[in-house]
Amino acid sequence: MGRRIGMRSTAALALAGALLAVLAGIGGARAAEPTGAPTLREIMRHLHHDLSDVHRGLMYEDYSLIARAARSIAEHPPIRVPERRLIEQRLGEETAAFAGLDEEVHDRSLAIAGAARAERLDEIVRHSRSLVDSCVACHQAFRERLRGISGARR
Repeated sequence: MGRRIGMRSTAALALAGALLAVLAGIGGARAAEPTGAPTLREIMRHLHHDLSDVHRGLMYEDYSLIARAARSIAEHPPIRVPERRLIEQRLGEETAAFAGLDEEVHDRSLAIAGAARAERLDEIVRHSRSLVDSCVACHQAFRERLRGISGARR
C-alpha cells in the first residue's frame, strides 16, 4: 500500500515542528486578532503538535490524521499584533521574505492535506520535505533575531 519512510526523513520532519513557529502569521490575509489570541510561543507549540500528528499519520498511513494536521498548520492563528510589530521592527525590509516563507508553509501544508485526501503517500512525503525546507530556511534566516518575541505585551 504505502512506501516505507526512512528515519532520516522522519527526523527531518520532526525538526520542522520547532521551525514552523517562526512562520506563524506575518504574511497574507489572516483573520483579525481575537481576544486572547495565542502568543508566538503558543502558536509554535501547536504547530509542533500538528507536525507531530503529520508524522504519526505517515507512520500509520492514517490519511485523515495527516489531512487534519496539515490543515491545522495551514490555518494557524495570526501572530498577535504586538508581536507582529516587534517582528517588523527587528526584520525591517526582510519582513516581506519572512511573510513569503509563511505563505510557503501555508501552501505546502495545503498540498499535504490534498495528497492525504487522495491517499498519495509519496506526494505527502514530497510536500513534507518541501515544507521542512521552508521551515529550515526561515529558521536559519530569522530565528536569532526573533528570540524573545513572545514577551511582547498586549
